[in-house]
Amino acid sequence: MDAPRPRILYIAGAGRSGSTLLAMLLGGLPGCTAVGELRHIWERGVLANRLCGCGEPFHECPFWSAVGREAFGGWDAVDAERQAARLWRVGRQRHFPLVAASAGSARFRAEHEAYGELQARVYRAVAAVSRDAAIVDSSKSPVYALTLRAAGLDVDVLHLVRDSRAVAYSWTRSRAMADTASPEYMPTFGPAWSSLTWMSNNLAVDAVRGRGLRPRVVRYERLVQAPARELERALGDGLPAAARAALEAGGDAGEFTVGVQHTVAGNPVRMQSGPLRLRVDDAWRAAMPAGDRRLVTLLTFPLLARYGYAGR
Repeated sequence: MDAPRPRILYIAGAGRSGSTLLAMLLGGLPGCTAVGELRHIWERGVLANRLCGCGEPFHECPFWSAVGREAFGGWDAVDAERQAARLWRVGRQRHFPLVAASAGSARFRAEHEAYGELQARVYRAVAAVSRDAAIVDSSKSPVYALTLRAAGLDVDVLHLVRDSRAVAYSWTRSRAMADTASPEYMPTFGPAWSSLTWMSNNLAVDAVRGRGLRPRVVRYERLVQAPARELERALGDGLPAAARAALEAGGDAGEFTVGVQHTVAGNPVRMQSGPLRLRVDDAWRAAMPAGDRRLVTLLTFPLLARYGYAGR
């Protein structure tokens, strides 16, 4: 029996918007497999051998070992360093105009095509190994979504949006990584940087509309308060039938049970399994300095208003 053709449920948007949480919820549904931020698989998985979401080092994880064999006959059959380098040469935010317009030099276009073809083989192998119809990717980058589309994959973009002030406050908090042997921490940034990044990422997601992709907005706050309702509204027929039935049966419970998921890269919460209690993280309302809040509101006001946050 042939493996199902993969459909990518692609979570796009700004960092610290809850993409890992959304991926975990979707990945726990029948017919869906969450893979984390798969655009980082070469750097953090194949080369650095960081921990999979299941807790095993990447090369000792049975799932990813099977994916490597299915896709290439083994991960060592691919020049991982070259593929990881391609992400920085053709897949960064600054490359968005070239990728969106299929422009750039002949060398750039060739590198972009080669990068996309190899990535597509990984997704098809994930579908073959998991036997699931939908692959949940939380890579967030709109450039990468266009790359997957150009490589011939079915990409369903979920535009995850969160209040810019909550995002900015989250970027100021230091968090320990959970997938490395030695202590490492996620980077922190100030409110001006996070505001400009929030604006540029969300504008770029909007810009992929009409290029073969139709992003559907998912609000973080609504997702946490009423997950089944928000996912059904945003996804509709984009979910496998079994997953849609599971959402309808589960309702909008405040707690979900998440099984072990084979994710590469992402927020440290991806390493958790078992009961997962959903609650809106709004610590920024009390803890964010008033000056930072005013700056973020000023810099991001056009999209705050567009997404319905301006009056909050």
